[in-house]
Amino acid sequence: MSRSVVVLQPVERSSPPVRKDFPQRSRATTVHDQRWLARELHDRTLDTWLTDVMDRFHGESGIETVISGADTWPLPLSTYATINLCRIVEEALHNVRLYSGAREVLVTLSHDNGIARLCIRDDGRGRRIDDASAWLGLGTLGMKERAMLLGGELQIESAIGIGTTIVVTLPVGNLTS
Repeated sequence: MSRSVVVLQPVERSSPPVRKDFPQRSRATTVHDQRWLARELHDRTLDTWLTDVMDRFHGESGIETVISGADTWPLPLSTYATINLCRIVEEALHNVRLYSGAREVLVTLSHDNGIARLCIRDDGRGRRIDDASAWLGLGTLGMKERAMLLGGELQIESAIGIGTTIVVTLPVGNLTS
């Protein structure tokens, strides 16, 4: 009877090459994106931008969208305020798409007595407000930080079976040019 012996040799695994220019390219890409966004938003009003974002969101997700009160907000908004408000809405819509199971999203803009309000409400499954893991993600943190950068605050209201509402309150004086 003959025996075969196979000797296994360790195989050297090579990592993908590390691109030494990655941090510079990443930074350059981010700067390019920010400059593009600033130019894109410079001549646009918030209601025009919101309409575009909501239409795109509806087209991609099939979730119905409604915008209310955009024509009543203080104008003109600074580019800085517009960019931060746009990013808050984008992140909220991203969360609606991924987690809510909603059929409709309502974005409402209002202001009274020097306070502006941005409200994003969905009719999705909702979450328990005491479920900390639901509210500690980077997206939620980013929205809160953007509201704080504008001198405001962000609150989240949610209940199982009812949906989620994000309310951003901001001093009007921090929004205008």
